[in-house]
Formats: sequence, C-alpha cells, structure tokens
Amino acid sequence: MLLCTRVADMPIPPTLSVIKHCGQCGERIWVAHSSPPVDRMLCMACATQAMDVDPDVEVEPPSAQQVADLERWLTPEEMRELLGWFGKQR
Repeated sequence: MLLCTRVADMPIPPTLSVIKHCGQCGERIWVAHSSPPVDRMLCMACATQAMDVDPDVEVEPPSAQQVADLERWLTPEEMRELLGWFGKQR
C-alpha cells in the first residue's frame, strides 16, 4: 500500500507527481513519479483507518528524496505523524 497526500490538502505536489484516486474513498491524491509500483494507493486518512483495522498492513515507506521534498511542505508535527505511521510497522 502506498500512502499518498490528497490534492485537497496539498494543491501543489512537493515532487514531480501525477494525480490518481484513493483506492478506498476515491479522493484525488498525488502519486510521485518515483513511487514504487504497488497494488493499492490510499490517501493518508484511509491509510490511517486501514492501519487501525489491520496493524500488520504493509505500507511502502517514502524514499529519502520524497521525505526531503515533504519536509518543505509539511509542518514538523505533520512530518512526525507521517513518519510515525511507518514506525508502526516495525
């Protein structure tokens, strides 16, 4: 599962991206060109719900470049929350 930012939350993507739709709610999301191929792409809200229901769900971690790009757009609290999701998997 790939965790993606909703277009409504970030009108301009932090990296070269295309618009796709969340596999759960259908909301428009940004998918970076550098993202690995995955079966499911979810917005952050749906990914959080999926992880609450199934803590063992596998989420593709962001690349170092994606993290660096996101740091320019997200507040420190949002970055901690985003990276905390990936820490739940370990």
